[in-house]
Amino acid sequence: FSNLSLDIEGPADAEPGVRAHTLVDIARGRALQGSWKEAFTLLEKPMTRDVSSINNYWLVRTRLVGWKDDRQLAQEWLMELASEPDFEAKTMAMGILATILSRRIPHEALKFLNERTRHSPEMLRRRAFMGQIQAEVAGLLGDTPACVRALCDADRAALYDLAWLERCPLLSAARAHPDYARVLESVRARAAEVKAAFGIVPSDVGLLDTLER
Repeated sequence: FSNLSLDIEGPADAEPGVRAHTLVDIARGRALQGSWKEAFTLLEKPMTRDVSSINNYWLVRTRLVGWKDDRQLAQEWLMELASEPDFEAKTMAMGILATILSRRIPHEALKFLNERTRHSPEMLRRRAFMGQIQAEVAGLLGDTPACVRALCDADRAALYDLAWLERCPLLSAARAHPDYARVLESVRARAAEVKAAFGIVPSDVGLLDTLER
């Protein structure tokens, strides 16, 4: 990530939704570097409030609080999020924040996770993403076996998010599990294929590893 050179404000004529997604993705990448202050500063920038952007914004925002395990920030953002109009991912985002605070998954959030996973058998990217969320929640709760199972599920759904797999703080305990090495090898190979398809050489560092969608 450190070699990545981007105008984080985006070109003046960029579509607001594109700029919003770009800022969120860069913030996520900075968090995976451990640059928390920069990551959270980026997430405070004014952004468009279209449906796609608001889902991405709040999911990344709440996940980063979980990665940092910051209970004070979780409490502040839970209150802020509660006042937001309803949007598709609001239940999940509130569930992540509540889990950080209580160290247990609220029933509604667990139901939402299970339903979204069950209803996405043919949507690999969504299945992989839900596996990532489940792995993070399990890691937050200290349930390493469940975390590893979720990583395996995400891998079966063609996970290619190598930077997340290697750097997410909530996966630290899972990395000592034998199955993690197999998942890592699989994801590395898949990420290499994706980069090759986009013409990215191994020395390049880009946002491709951190794509959420």
